[in-house]
Amino acid sequence: MGDDLPGEFVRSHIGSTGLLTEGIQRVDGQPTTTCVMTYFPEKQRLMVYPGRSGLRMSSADHLDSFLRLVEPYAPSCTWLSGHSLNGAQGERLQVLRSLREEMAARGSKVVLDLVPHRFRDLVGGLAKVDGMLGRIDGVVGELDTLDELLDSPRGLRGATADRMKYLAEELGVRYGLGVVQSRLGTDSYGQAVALDGTLVDWQEESIADRGMRGLGDRLAVKALTTAKYL
Repeated sequence: MGDDLPGEFVRSHIGSTGLLTEGIQRVDGQPTTTCVMTYFPEKQRLMVYPGRSGLRMSSADHLDSFLRLVEPYAPSCTWLSGHSLNGAQGERLQVLRSLREEMAARGSKVVLDLVPHRFRDLVGGLAKVDGMLGRIDGVVGELDTLDELLDSPRGLRGATADRMKYLAEELGVRYGLGVVQSRLGTDSYGQAVALDGTLVDWQEESIADRGMRGLGDRLAVKALTTAKYL
């Protein structure tokens, strides 16, 4: 696998199932993939990583081919990496917007993962994201990232869990689904999930024994399931 974000996701996903990943070779300069399909009992999630390395959806022709390949699987959720928006302009930006429009037209819920870190500096604020992609159905992000994008009331600025819940609700008002994740101290990791502005789930898991590998995505899957996107 390539030494890139999709490769890291696949390795983490494999590790989260209990399988060993030490034998998976990392290859510099060779992209892993531009998408991953993950399967659940009744629905599928399409994860798209059209980043700078190994970009394969840089033209309308590539997009048409991609959509034909995806069509038989009918993913109920399309997970779009925020890395795809970093530096996106011209035809590449139009391809991303067309991808969002096509998947939404097919009934797939489009969710944006607010990566990379320093999202505001590298991509922009949420208003810019809305202008780039159009309507999306959910946003997932780390607390540190969302602290830069949304303002918390002064009384919540020191309370991590309360801040997460508040920001999830703010995202839920704006997009439908809002998910905020963060470490809670040194030995646990949390997630706040809101739908349409109302907090519907709070998860907190210990990382003392198993560490962080794959934990963020496992919690995100729970959020998507709660929202019935999966």
